[in-house]
Amino acid sequence: MAWSDLQPNSGFHNLRHALASRLIDAGVDIVTLSGRLGRARPDITLRVYAHLFRNGDGKAAAINAALARELPIGCPFRGSFSSSPPLST
Repeated sequence: MAWSDLQPNSGFHNLRHALASRLIDAGVDIVTLSGRLGRARPDITLRVYAHLFRNGDGKAAAINAALARELPIGCPFRGSFSSSPPLST
C-alpha cells in the first residue's frame, strides 16, 4: 500500500498496513517489522505480509550463484546452485 492510497479518513489500521508495506519495500526483515508493529511473534506478521516478500527470489538466486562460484574447482556442487529452482516446503 502506498502513502497515496491513504485517504484522510483511512484510520489507524490502513496506516499500519501502509507503514508495514513501506518497511518491507525498504528491506526490513520480518523479525524487526514484527517488533515495530508490536506483535509478540513474527509468524503472525509473516502470515499477513508474506505476499509482499515474494520478490526476493531474484536476490536469493544471485546469492546462490555467487556462493556456487566460491566453491573449489572440482567440487561436484560448483555451479549447481546458480540456476536451481526455489525449494518447496
